[in-house]
Formats: sequence, C-alpha cells, structure tokens
Amino acid sequence: MFREGDSPPARVGGRCGATGLIVANSPSGGYQRAVTSALVVFATSAGAAATANPDTTPPTTPGGFDAAALAYRRVMLQWDDARDDTTSELRFYVYRDGRKVGTAVRTAYVDRPRTVGTHRYTVRAVDAAGNISGVSVAITVVTRYR
Repeated sequence: MFREGDSPPARVGGRCGATGLIVANSPSGGYQRAVTSALVVFATSAGAAATANPDTTPPTTPGGFDAAALAYRRVMLQWDDARDDTTSELRFYVYRDGRKVGTAVRTAYVDRPRTVGTHRYTVRAVDAAGNISGVSVAITVVTRYR
C-alpha cells in the first residue's frame, strides 16, 4: 500500500494476487488505490502507464535487400524498411554467413569481413519489445581486396 506522496516501486506491471491492487497517479500528484481483479498498473508522474499486455507481434520481414562489393573488403548492404504494429523505431540485425555481425538503426549497413571471398548476407528487423522478424532473402557477395 502507498501513502500520499509515496513513490511506486520500480517494477512495472504484473499481478497482485487475489486483491489485484491498482496504483495510479491522481491529478493531485498523490497515488490512488482501487481493488480489482485486473492487472497492476503503475503510472508515472508524467502520466505514462505500462500494462502487462506486452507486444508479441514481430515486425514484417525487410524486403528489397541488395548488396554491392566495394574496394578493400567492404560490402554495402541496403534494404527496404520493415513495418511494425506498435512502433516506427526499428533496429536491424545484419548477418554474414549465418552469424550476426552488426546492428543498424537505418536501412543500410557497411560490413568489412576479415577475409576476401564469397559471403552470404541476411537481415532481420527488431522492434522495441525485442520481437524479431523473419529472415530476409539471402544475398551472396564476393569481396575483393582492391
């Protein structure tokens, strides 16, 4: 239980046993208490609330994947943006030969493999909740030293 002026615990969301206590920020700046069988919700002084209904839908798979071998073992990768149902801020995991080699916040990435030769690249989108999209179409690139 909280008294007027107390801060809620750092934990956000979750169930509160049989009582189902809900703690929410009141207009006067204090905290109100109500009993329900719903989820526990803690509201911040800014009025933002989190619930225990997490985002479980992954973003769409990035399309339009393309690559170009540049000089000195560099590879330029580009793809079309993916879509997500809850956020427009996505990250992209870049894979070379099946291993994650980097993370991009835009729809382009420059890789520099250690070895000259043939490499296979894929990309996956990741939303803020950590949901990962399907794997893009694979692109094969032959790197060169010059």
